Amino acid sequence: MTWDNLAKALQIAGAALAIPVAAAGAWSAYRTFFSTDVACQNLKNAIVVTMEKQMTLDAKRALVENDIEDFEKRCSADRHGQDFLKAIRAELEASAQTGGPEPAPVRGPLAGIPVSSLPPVGFAEGPGDERKGWVSLAYTEARSDDINFDGFPISETSLPPPGTVLTARWALPIWREPPAPRSGDLRAAQGRLRRYDCVRVISTRPAHDRLWAEVAPASCP
Repeated sequence: MTWDNLAKALQIAGAALAIPVAAAGAWSAYRTFFSTDVACQNLKNAIVVTMEKQMTLDAKRALVENDIEDFEKRCSADRHGQDFLKAIRAELEASAQTGGPEPAPVRGPLAGIPVSSLPPVGFAEGPGDERKGWVSLAYTEARSDDINFDGFPISETSLPPPGTVLTARWALPIWREPPAPRSGDLRAAQGRLRRYDCVRVISTRPAHDRLWAEVAPASCP
């Protein structure tokens, strides 16, 4: 429903109830139906989808420019929004310097693997339609470049508590259970996170080679 149609519907409803509907009231109702959080998440998803497409840099910029401008105006007040925009601009700048888009994913455990060979995006449905799985937070004794998420200072002595929302730095496989050390058979993965996808921590589990977290999909802050 467009804003004009919604405003007219509210005015008609107000007249029927003998209640005048001011512009401020109409805008309040509009915000109730279409919250800023939902709009920001939709903008973020649209930007991520465009950034993952294999196309010329000029075409990519043309497609994503308006969404980036809208996101900057509406969603960059918090730190997560600022970090997201910073990462997007850095990627566009890196593509400009190399003369074209970088292959996706370009970093992390899935780097160099053709997209056609990767697990499907998202979480697989479990019992009761629940969606959750295990992801690698970092390798043990990880350097900063080996940490897979932003949103918490992850280390062997600092694991995110339940409820923490994390943002993936790059594409990552999602597992039903943490695989054995040095096991990398992606056929056993249930799905994958895209770069900038957000998850909510359910529990954590340090292992011999990696730090693991059981997570569920979440809206980004």
